[in-house]
Amino acid sequence: MAQSIIRWLNGYLFVELKGSSPERFLNLCRMRELYTWNINCDKNQYKFYMNIKDYKELRPVARKTKTVPRIKRRIGLPFYLNRIKSRVGFMTGFLCFLCLVLFMSKLIWSIEVKGQYTHTKEELMKYMYQNGIHQLILSKKVNCLALEESIRKEYQDIGWVSAQIDGTKLIVRIKETNMPKLYVQQTTPVHIVADRDGTIVSIVTRKGTPLVKAGDEVKAGDILISGVVDIVGDNQILLRKDPVVADGDIMLNTQYEYQYKKSLKYIGKDYTGKLAKEIRIFVKDKEIILNTPEFLTKNWENTSELVEMKETLFGNIDLVTKREYIATQKLYSIEDVKAYLTIKLKKYIQEITEKGVIIHSINVKINRIGTNMVASGTLNVTQPVTTYRKILDSEWRNTENNEHSGNDN
Repeated sequence: MAQSIIRWLNGYLFVELKGSSPERFLNLCRMRELYTWNINCDKNQYKFYMNIKDYKELRPVARKTKTVPRIKRRIGLPFYLNRIKSRVGFMTGFLCFLCLVLFMSKLIWSIEVKGQYTHTKEELMKYMYQNGIHQLILSKKVNCLALEESIRKEYQDIGWVSAQIDGTKLIVRIKETNMPKLYVQQTTPVHIVADRDGTIVSIVTRKGTPLVKAGDEVKAGDILISGVVDIVGDNQILLRKDPVVADGDIMLNTQYEYQYKKSLKYIGKDYTGKLAKEIRIFVKDKEIILNTPEFLTKNWENTSELVEMKETLFGNIDLVTKREYIATQKLYSIEDVKAYLTIKLKKYIQEITEKGVIIHSINVKINRIGTNMVASGTLNVTQPVTTYRKILDSEWRNTENNEHSGNDN
C-alpha cells in the first residue's frame, strides 16, 4: 500500500511495447535496473507499468532491440495537477475548501459536561456562554485554567473541576461536594482555643494545662487548654516550661447565627411552539454537535430523548428534537419558597449534627423582605471545641536561673 501511494505521488506510465524482440527488451531493462511491473502479453503486444525516470532511459534499449515503447496512459499526481492547472475556478475552490477545513478544525464544535448531579448541563452551559465559552469559538480562545477557577468561584458546592480540549470538543468534568473540614493531626505545639463565645459544659484534659473549668464563660480566642506545661522540681520550684500538643475533650454551650435568603424572582420559560432538530454525529468515541446559529442566539431545550438515528460510513447520526422558549421573569409562590427554606434549614441541621453538634433549641423564623424570603434566627447548641492556635516562642522560653547562668536573681 505504501509503495503504491509513493508511485502515485511521483507519477508513473502505462506503456505498450511493439517490435520484433520484446523479450530481449524486457531482459535488457532488468539488466539496466529499469523497473517494470504488471507485465501482460496480448497478441504479441506487451503492456506494463514503468516509472517516469526509467522511461527516459529507454532510448538505447529500444534502438538495440528494434522495439517501440509507446505511452498509453499517464498516471499519478504530477499528471493530475498538470491537467487541472488550467481550471482556475476548481483550484481556487479546492484551496478554499482546504482553508475552510483547517479553520473549522480550530473551532470548538461540542461542549460536554460530565459529573454533574444537582447542577444541570444546561445551567453550566449557560454560565459558560455568559463568560464567552460556547460552540464555534476558536479553541485558542478557551483558557481551561481560567474556566476551572471561574466555575469553582461561582459554584461553592463544586469542589473539583477539570477542563480540557480534545480535538474539537471541550470536556468539562466536575465533582460536587460539600467539602467538609478535614481533621488535621497536630504535630507542632498548640493551644486549644474557643472558636466562639459560650459557656464551658465539660472539660477533660489529656495533655496540656487546663485554664478553665465547667461553668466558665469564655470568649472567642480564649485559651482553654494551654500547650505550655510547667516542669516543677523539688520545693515546687519552676525549672522550665515545655511546649506540647494540647489534647482534650471540651464541650461548649453556644449560639449559631443562621440566615439564608431566597429570591421570589426567577427566570421562567414561555414556549413559542417552534421545534428544531439538533444533529449529533458519533464517530467511534467522539461526539460532534452541529448547531445552526439560531441555536446559539435563542433558548432551546430538549423535548425528548434521541428519536431518530441513522447509520452512515462515518458513524451514527442522531437527531434530537428541541423546542424554543422565551426566558421571562416570574415569581415563586410564598408557600413554595417557605417549603424550600425549610428544607435548607433541615439540611443545615443535619450537616452540623454530623460534626458532633448537639442542638437544644431552634429559633428561626421565615419573613418576607422586599422580593426576598429570609430565614433567620439562632440555634442554641453544644459543640465540641477543636480549634487550635500555635504556641509562640515567647510563651514558653525563659531564662534559666542556676549556678552556671551568672544570674543570681
